[in-house]
Amino acid sequence: MKFKKSANGLLRETGKKLLPCITILACLIAYSTNSSAFNIGLGDESFLDIDTTLTYGASVRMDDAKDRLLSNVNADDGNRSFEKHDLISNMVKINSDILLEHKNVGAFTRVRAFYDSVYDQKNANDSPATQNNFIGGSISDHRKFTDDAKDLHRSSVDLLDAFVYGNFYIADRQIDVRAGKQVISWGESLFTQGGISSAQSPVDARMVNSPGVELKDVFMPVGQFYSQIDVISNLAFAGYYQWEWEKTQLNAPGTYFSTSDLLDDGGSFLLFQPAPGMLIPIPRGLDKKPGDDGQWGISLRYLAPELNETEFGLYYINYHEKTPNFNLNMAGGNYFLSYAEDVKLYGASVSSAVGSTNVSGEIAYRQDYPVQVLPAPLFMYDKLDIAQGLISVMNIFGPAWFIDNTTFIAEIGMNHVIKNNTDKIVADQDAWGYQTQIAFDFFSILHRLDLKVPITWKHNPNGVSALAGTFTEGSDSISLKFDFLYDKRISSSLGYTAFVGSPSNQDTADRDFASFNIKYTF
Repeated sequence: MKFKKSANGLLRETGKKLLPCITILACLIAYSTNSSAFNIGLGDESFLDIDTTLTYGASVRMDDAKDRLLSNVNADDGNRSFEKHDLISNMVKINSDILLEHKNVGAFTRVRAFYDSVYDQKNANDSPATQNNFIGGSISDHRKFTDDAKDLHRSSVDLLDAFVYGNFYIADRQIDVRAGKQVISWGESLFTQGGISSAQSPVDARMVNSPGVELKDVFMPVGQFYSQIDVISNLAFAGYYQWEWEKTQLNAPGTYFSTSDLLDDGGSFLLFQPAPGMLIPIPRGLDKKPGDDGQWGISLRYLAPELNETEFGLYYINYHEKTPNFNLNMAGGNYFLSYAEDVKLYGASVSSAVGSTNVSGEIAYRQDYPVQVLPAPLFMYDKLDIAQGLISVMNIFGPAWFIDNTTFIAEIGMNHVIKNNTDKIVADQDAWGYQTQIAFDFFSILHRLDLKVPITWKHNPNGVSALAGTFTEGSDSISLKFDFLYDKRISSSLGYTAFVGSPSNQDTADRDFASFNIKYTF
């Protein structure tokens, strides 16, 4: 089996100007139009393939900040940094995939570089009295972004995937191996966090809402060894061992989509309010991070031809959490972040077809997951068990009326805390939500120009989950996009995302945004 690349494997002084990134983009496109995709045979079943995508994207804030969300002095900096109709992103990005293969072995590398001019300018923050880093002293101007925010959001050159691979036969059984920085994703989740795959890879939250984002921008590769062997016909055993731990990269405080002024890179001070009008900065101490060892997983998957090609999967994963817990150090007079170690996940999945509809589902049972318990202000955690299940459906309806193709996807998920001798958890014991997407295809609306119109709805009807990043009641959104594809190499997209939940429930309720991007692949 040869290796295949996978999408898995995104004025006044405070106004954000488009010109710098557009100029860079124009220069790069002018250069690239004289080039072609680099794909050459090297003889003796060898080849080198380089695929490059150049992207320019911009996003604009479309809603005023809500007073309810500005009232939290430890969660207002990102909201205050941008006013309605300000640019929140103005990015040029280049991705290159490099594949070198000789017979049954090869090497794959993915690199990414980007520059966002928004974070080269001052922001619109008008509240120095509640700017955590200004009060704490890490920045001298309350309208400047922190150095950490600039490092993460202004510009970066990243080596993403970088691994070698091989496909071999031993006793007529195929063995696939990969070693290096890579993404491994098990389970059947399409939209929902907290599933089997979320235990395997950290997420780059910076890229989630960036214009022109692809899945390969979101999931962060880590160093690991992976192998799969066909035990018998239609039965495969796989395993991996990770030799490095990486945390999920949250949005830096002060950036548009950040909803906390305390966490992750750039979060340095907590503002304590002992009395109205009095704010005392409490510094951040040393975080407690897990070691690089001890993360591994195994899977067993069976394809049943007699059951309409249904695939069953069983999984066991031992991992360290990628998202942080907030902790107070009363004795030391500071706060710090910690990451749970040796969380155990037991999972099962199934994927099949019922008529013309693809149906899949999974169950993930976490053991020793840190759940916050009462009293909430003390930020204490018990190791409890959480079960999460989800079901997904997808149907391609084909042409109807003037629509050339319609695709419908839906996923519903729920999680439940197994209490284990305590009923004092801060979150709800049960929480659930769902997400749907319907996409309409219109082919050849003009010569060699196709159009896709996806509409996505996300709804969390009940419960605030104890499992990070999953379900929060009243935290809902809807998005509409117009995706154009010209000649298979140039694509463009216009989109609008509205967060329709109440500010009392949804931290991003006032962060509606419109976006545009254009891509050129060569």
